[in-house]
Amino acid sequence: MSGNSTQNAATPDKHQLNWWLVSERDPNGQVPMTENERPAFLTRRQILATGVAMAGAVPFLPMMRTTAAPEVRTAKLRLTATRTLDVNGKSARVFGLIGSNGNPGITLSPGERFHVDLVNEAGTPTIVHWHGQLPPWTQDGFPWPQTPPIPAGDTHSYDYAPTAGTYWMHSHQGVQEQSLMTAPLIVRSAEDMRADRQEVVVLLHDFSFHTPDELLAELTKSNGSQSALPKSGMGSSVAMGSGSMGAMNSGTMGAMNMGSGMAMDLNDIDYDAFLANDRTFGDPEVIRTEPGGRVKLRLINGASATQFWIDLGALTGTVVAVDGHPVRPVRGSRLPLAMAQRLDMLIDLPGNGSYPIFAAVEGKRARTGIVLAASGAPVSRLAADGRSKCAAGRSLA
Repeated sequence: MSGNSTQNAATPDKHQLNWWLVSERDPNGQVPMTENERPAFLTRRQILATGVAMAGAVPFLPMMRTTAAPEVRTAKLRLTATRTLDVNGKSARVFGLIGSNGNPGITLSPGERFHVDLVNEAGTPTIVHWHGQLPPWTQDGFPWPQTPPIPAGDTHSYDYAPTAGTYWMHSHQGVQEQSLMTAPLIVRSAEDMRADRQEVVVLLHDFSFHTPDELLAELTKSNGSQSALPKSGMGSSVAMGSGSMGAMNSGTMGAMNMGSGMAMDLNDIDYDAFLANDRTFGDPEVIRTEPGGRVKLRLINGASATQFWIDLGALTGTVVAVDGHPVRPVRGSRLPLAMAQRLDMLIDLPGNGSYPIFAAVEGKRARTGIVLAASGAPVSRLAADGRSKCAAGRSLA
């Protein structure tokens, strides 16, 4: 973080991050059961096809190489005090890192600097870490004595050359990360811009209706052999913030008998829900694609204490990057995703259907995820416990 603090408005070439109060409920306090559908975007293929149809009427412009400087942008990244989510029919108040377009996090163009004003409107001190990036150490968001937390109401500036790839941001203050003070940080490369693929970003998280302080207090009372919280399938659960280490005994299927009488714990905490882009699998985000669409899936495990298995169902994907860095391509349909890990996957959709992307909790039936669906394709409601593909007769679309 810079040593200077300012309340002034951001200059035109900066991004600005603020903490704001955001409500997702209607005036009656209800959250409608909607698809939360994200439309398909025009791909290069569609644009070229449109261009062929217009060729007789519009003269072609000379083709230019991509040597121009990135466009100046004025987006804000807002660190919100609280926002309201609907989690399994119950209201939940969480933090948020919201950009000026109303979406979580920030996306940078190739060559664009990470030029950000972080405005703390959360009503409490905080510090945000740009996970996987390599800024100067004073801007890294780690609470060194020389870089104390940002006081409530203050603004801190950041300016560095970012590394291209899939990254994320999260609080390094206490257990704020448990309350969803997390967001994607996507830095596009020139290759990304040339690719004929629709980008889809998925941020996974674990969620509890207990406050982080309550959960931490309960965990510290544990004798180490059992979780301090009751088990009830997907009932009461705890998420640990950054820097905290708890034990996670599983509920339902979280422990495996070892034959000798010992049990192997796969989960210390029995969470209330698991989220993909702030939504459960009872009401997943449905992202519309073109028929036979080409997708780049950017997966981020922002959970505090949960590991996932990514299951593409009927699809097969190609992993091309891990933790923001290119790797030798690996094809598969079921892949592990550890805490804080990121995967970039290329998926070619086979037709006009709908295709769920599952994130199954390691050692449990519980899962979350999103749905990729061609425009107009019906989408059935999916079971959150993994026992069935969908619930008969109930549709999201």
